[in-house]
Amino acid sequence: MLVHQVFLPFAPANLTLEQLPVYARQVEITRQNCIKFGYQYKMWNLEACEQLLTDDFPQYLQLWEDFEKLG
Repeated sequence: MLVHQVFLPFAPANLTLEQLPVYARQVEITRQNCIKFGYQYKMWNLEACEQLLTDDFPQYLQLWEDFEKLG
């Protein structure tokens, strides 16, 4: 099993995961539970999401870019 989590910087301050300690703690709990139960874990950041779209789902790239304009 593979558990995916996504973290994107929160606009307008572009806060990092480290600047959101409650959320960061939950991410660490999830990661530790994956280790405990033998699950794979993948944390997606903005760059990884954009690369996935570019490489595997280019038909959705314009939609992704339009979402960014809403923020």
